[in-house]
Amino acid sequence: KINKDSINKYKKEWTIRNKEHVNEYNKKWWEENSDKIYFKQSKKWEDLNEKERENIRKYKRKYQNKKYKDNIIYRLKCSITSNILKSFRLKGYTKKSKTYDILGCTYDDFKLYIESQWEEWMNWGNYGKYNGKENFGWDLDHIIPLSSGKCEEDIVRLNHHTNLQPLCSYVNRYVKKDKII
Repeated sequence: KINKDSINKYKKEWTIRNKEHVNEYNKKWWEENSDKIYFKQSKKWEDLNEKERENIRKYKRKYQNKKYKDNIIYRLKCSITSNILKSFRLKGYTKKSKTYDILGCTYDDFKLYIESQWEEWMNWGNYGKYNGKENFGWDLDHIIPLSSGKCEEDIVRLNHHTNLQPLCSYVNRYVKKDKII
């Protein structure tokens, strides 16, 4: 076990030191083998009957729902990605950057950033919940609303993590709406 740990540590360090070489090797390997991989995957799917395909879809759906419920980082990632994509499409633009580049931080850092702004009653259990009463659930709110964006650069800027805050769902949906407070 000690030897295995030291070997793994060495491999990681070597990979970091030789990042360009590793990237070139991976790119070359992918170019040579991607068609085989795609063919194998598509062939497997084609060989399945409809019942087997539906079982696979159900399994994936069940797995993703469980992961969404149990893993806060995954839930944040899905939510943020969906919201940013929607904000671009509503304004007639296409998203050209990775979500974490637009967000301006990693998802772990974003989670800590949001948690640092919580009020006493806020937690991950009541994120996105709403029942018409104050302090029941909270949403991610854009401090400067997305509706104020006039161009694609504005949409990118307004989706940065520094423009996001946790806000009571009731206040976000019925009091603040598209206003700057």
